[in-house]
Amino acid sequence: MTDTNEKHIISGTPAVIVKDLSFTPEGGSRRILDSVSFSLGEGELVLLAGPTGSGKSTLLRALKPEPPMKGRLEGRITVCGRNISDFSSAEQAAAIGYVAQDPETQIVTDRVESELAFGPENIGMPPSLIGLRVAEAASWFGLDQLTGTETSVLSGGKKQLLNLASAAALKPRLLLLDEPTAELDPVAADSFISAVKRLVREFGITVIIAEHRLSALTGDADRLLILNEGRLVSDSSPRDGIPVLLSIPGTLPEAPAAAVLAHRLGYPDKSFTGISDGREFVRGLKKTAQPESERKPDTSKDKEAAKGSETALKFENVSFRYGKNSRDVLSGLSFAVGEGEMLSLLGGNGAGKSTVLYTAAGLLSPYTGNVSVYGKKVRKNDGRKKPGSGRIAIVPQNVRLLFSGLTVAEELAKAGVSPENLPYGPDFDFAGIAGCCSYDLSGGEAHMLGLALALASEPDVLLLDEPTCGLDGAATEALGRALMSLKAKGVAIITVTHSVAFAAEYSDRVALLFCGRIAGEGTPRTFFSDAAFFTTDIRRITEGSADNAVTISDALRFFEPYKEDTE
Repeated sequence: MTDTNEKHIISGTPAVIVKDLSFTPEGGSRRILDSVSFSLGEGELVLLAGPTGSGKSTLLRALKPEPPMKGRLEGRITVCGRNISDFSSAEQAAAIGYVAQDPETQIVTDRVESELAFGPENIGMPPSLIGLRVAEAASWFGLDQLTGTETSVLSGGKKQLLNLASAAALKPRLLLLDEPTAELDPVAADSFISAVKRLVREFGITVIIAEHRLSALTGDADRLLILNEGRLVSDSSPRDGIPVLLSIPGTLPEAPAAAVLAHRLGYPDKSFTGISDGREFVRGLKKTAQPESERKPDTSKDKEAAKGSETALKFENVSFRYGKNSRDVLSGLSFAVGEGEMLSLLGGNGAGKSTVLYTAAGLLSPYTGNVSVYGKKVRKNDGRKKPGSGRIAIVPQNVRLLFSGLTVAEELAKAGVSPENLPYGPDFDFAGIAGCCSYDLSGGEAHMLGLALALASEPDVLLLDEPTCGLDGAATEALGRALMSLKAKGVAIITVTHSVAFAAEYSDRVALLFCGRIAGEGTPRTFFSDAAFFTTDIRRITEGSADNAVTISDALRFFEPYKEDTE
């Protein structure tokens, strides 16, 4: 492990010291955290990475100990020179900010202005100072035109920005972010990350951010902490840490795309952190004698997607609004999904993607138009119906809505399956968490369980709302394999996702939803080659150097002949 403590000694007292931190959950025998130690300097942007279940969320919760976790916590945590146990509740709330993965979970009031004031009010800040903090935070985060707006109507991106602004209004010295962009579209995620970088740069706040999507942060982060099986296996700069991350089984897909491409081409020493690194790398790959026609991406998947198939799900001129006098969320929407086809819906937060799924499931009713499954009109509550002809299963964005608060084994048994006998064989390992309460699972583990429960009904149409949220690279690939298995059995799948890489790799078609309608659609290669903003990192890296490469496999096929001449 690379030692970076010298920087902290030179700059004075570290902002955060963690010494021999271990945590064993109540009723468990395995340590989720195992003797973790590190120290962070003031104003550092620290990226926390590692596989699902490696202890990232548990570490962040230990650094923000209210509400306390159920279990045995050992070791010492010091923040700004004080033992964390010596902080009063008000002091801790002010000194340590926290933003969770789900934008909905932290908002507690009905309007933006009152949400910004909630934290300062609860720590007893004087009213005159509360007004100043609210005005400052609203203006600095670009929320000043929304202060009178109801929080319920904000997009996911604005809600998460509001959560960040609410934490920042207390002037914390340590800010903890647990996969804060997991449920944001690419544009909203970039806006959120930009705001975080400004907080570090302009206010000297120490930030620890746990993320699976690393490419947006590795170029700016000061440190990369990597957890694996509860242990800190690397504490270094991002460039030094990326090779360690790539060596951990299953994490390859979540590393920066440029680093993954170089690694797969046989250059493990090329520790790239951003798009510009990758573009320079591929431009340096020299042409060989192999004809260019043999280096084009494999288009067999595109041809496969173009085949005709029986229509499984169809939207015909569907319009929907949540209130009589509100705007249309869906506006004359028409599309179809074939049997055994996977359609990925992209779009900004608030574009209506989740509304499409709930309307397809019969949980919402359009005021005009029709939704049908195998020619039969979808009726209200069809998404909850028992197994039978044309059944539909939905895994919502807040997957815990599917849980009853039982153990994982009990949840599965209630659905008629067991950890050893999962429907369609999605290769997630539930054995290690079978005794855990479903409500206590990490985000990634919860999504795995939600998928298993949905598949227990053997659906004809599967609706997935942000299924990769919280999943590491290995789990994402396992999910992809499970979906491919379902497609082979004729299941039609609609996925709402912000992961363009996942959509590019596993979809038959991709569509962009905008203002309640489909603004553009096509095969992954066609769509992502044409798109400028909603496209993959591989496309950005290889544009101008490869012919419509949008996935790692595309790029490998194109650049494999060149690798021996690189330098």
